[in-house]
Amino acid sequence: MKHLFILAAAIFVMATNASAQNVPTYNNAERSLAPNATSRADDSVLANVRILPNPSSGMIILMVDDANPDVLAQGEAVVYNSGGQPVAKKAYTTGVNDIFVNNLASGIYFLQLMPKSGLAVVKEFAVAR
Repeated sequence: MKHLFILAAAIFVMATNASAQNVPTYNNAERSLAPNATSRADDSVLANVRILPNPSSGMIILMVDDANPDVLAQGEAVVYNSGGQPVAKKAYTTGVNDIFVNNLASGIYFLQLMPKSGLAVVKEFAVAR
């Protein structure tokens, strides 16, 4: 767990330094996670997607609020490892969805929602054993 905190802190510092110096950054992971997206989600949409518990050891609960039913109504949820490789995939709808992560090693993962609207929604979560 200590290593995850150090990694997150290092990423935050690098991102802060890059934006403070007006240095353009290119996030390859973000691009590869959403190759078919027509646009990225803003904060109001991201607030309608929650992953519990975080960190998880066996199953995550994906909660998708129906505040924007046309935006997030249904689609595909894909879990990517920190290397950008897909490791799990499942259809989702608004409401409560379960995704089993008991076969994944401890680490940081990204859950990408690809709703039929074409909007890319990416959330981060951790698996801890």
